[in-house]
Amino acid sequence: MSEYPYLAALLPMLYFDSADFPSRETFLGEAEKWLPEDEYAALSTVAFDDVTDHEHPLELVEEYRRFERAVRRDIATFIESRRQGHDHKTTAFPHAIIKDNDPLAAEKQLLRLRWDFVSSRLNTHFWDLHALVVYHLQIQILERLSAFDLKEGEKRFKTLTSGVGKDEETGQN
Repeated sequence: MSEYPYLAALLPMLYFDSADFPSRETFLGEAEKWLPEDEYAALSTVAFDDVTDHEHPLELVEEYRRFERAVRRDIATFIESRRQGHDHKTTAFPHAIIKDNDPLAAEKQLLRLRWDFVSSRLNTHFWDLHALVVYHLQIQILERLSAFDLKEGEKRFKTLTSGVGKDEETGQN
């Protein structure tokens, strides 16, 4: 008998922009109690920012890595095109996400894009290993999203840009 329903009963539903969600450590701690060792090992190595080419035992992880590489490739090409004075139409996501938004809004929309991508992979999976991989990725997206702090970001921005545009000898603009 599968242990997935028992683990699923312990886990709260996740929603994009949720402020209350289990940490990765809490989730993996529970998963380790309920899953066979090989399945836990596969689940625990899943990372939403992993773009490596090494093989993973789960096709969903491979599919997500391909998607993530395409998103990052589009962002890098967009930035390089902008530096050269050209325009680049993205193919992995709507162009307006990074063209028409400030960096924080763009980052949030790109996190939403990732959330929607992994959530769409649940269509026929109800609390199996596949669903747990999606849940793990969603927790990581929520952790990243919750790390954004407007005041801290403004403070860091001011620190990084405090000397930009000033004459080094006089400190004047």
